[in-house]
Amino acid sequence: MDQVRKEIQELRKMNAHLKHLKNSEEYFDRNETQEQEKLNEIAKKVEDKMNQLQKLSVAKEHLKYLKKLQLQNLELIRIRVGTEFEMSNEHMDEIIQEQGNLTKSEIIRFENSVTSNTNETIFSHFYVHIPKTAGGGVFGMLKTLMKDIYSTKNWVNDACYMGVEKIERFTMNLKEQKSGAPCNFWMTEDRLSNSKYHRHAYTVIRSPKEHVLSQYFHCKESRDHRGRAHLMPTLDKWLDHHLQQRMGKENISLAQYRSGGRFKCYDPINLQTYMTGFNSSMDEHDLRKKFDVIGDMNQLGKSVCALSIRYMGLLSPRCDCTNSGDSNRRLIIDHGVQHHGATFNLTISQALKIEKLTQLDHLLYDRTKEAFKKQVAEIENEMGIILCQNPKF
Repeated sequence: MDQVRKEIQELRKMNAHLKHLKNSEEYFDRNETQEQEKLNEIAKKVEDKMNQLQKLSVAKEHLKYLKKLQLQNLELIRIRVGTEFEMSNEHMDEIIQEQGNLTKSEIIRFENSVTSNTNETIFSHFYVHIPKTAGGGVFGMLKTLMKDIYSTKNWVNDACYMGVEKIERFTMNLKEQKSGAPCNFWMTEDRLSNSKYHRHAYTVIRSPKEHVLSQYFHCKESRDHRGRAHLMPTLDKWLDHHLQQRMGKENISLAQYRSGGRFKCYDPINLQTYMTGFNSSMDEHDLRKKFDVIGDMNQLGKSVCALSIRYMGLLSPRCDCTNSGDSNRRLIIDHGVQHHGATFNLTISQALKIEKLTQLDHLLYDRTKEAFKKQVAEIENEMGIILCQNPKF
């Protein structure tokens, strides 16, 4: 009897063990199924991601193709527009020659009349706005002188201030209307060398010392650079960076950009030379060939009067000081800065650093003063007047 009981107990134990094994097998089967489902889900996600990447790769290749096609089209447009400019300029030269002996002012008036009444694309006047040389003030004074001569309703042509737009973009739309008249005068912060089709060029050059200081304080204090002012170090550190790091280690003697770089500010290394295409072999005669007027910012009022005469071929009464005195008031353009290049007192060390940064600009400025003096004399002799040094605006 005891033996039977023992055997029954053993059978119960075996049965319990079998149940445990069965439950374990079901568990492992169920767990394996869940793991397989997870693996299948991951595999599906991987497959979807691969499909997305493949589609993205195809899209990128398509985008590259479209961009290449766009660049090719732009190049074709540039070539076509350039050809039109060359043809139009040649045609204009032929027409002028047929008119006989004309003064410069008569030629300008004739050209402006032709450009306003032709469907041909003729890029007449390009003002190279060098940053921090009173471009906004120049443009405002020019518009005032234009109003002296034309009413706003019957201007033959108009002047357009385009900020920092590239000159190549203007070749697509030279007949843009401003004040009811087509623009034939473009002012922008772009290099002279980037325009190959203008007939007349203008600019104003500034004392290099004042110019560099104006660049620094504009980036440090002006409203326009308020969001980036924290990037600007002290004046000495800013000068040292360009003098030691860029000119010293990288052997750079000319600006590499209009603005940007480490401090998101202007490049002070001979920036005016960079914008005008000047080099040390050029004399005042070469500058007069490049620019109908290359003005001096220290004679800003007279510079704008000369510019307006060479642009319109006409004299505003406020520029004529033949029979009147002249004031010595100097215009200061304010962008919300506390310090100005013309009034800031430099240390000897700072002055020497700026001089090294602007050796070519110093040479340009010296030759500009000689070139501008001759351009003024030419205008005064042609018109029989004396240009005002500081006309009242």
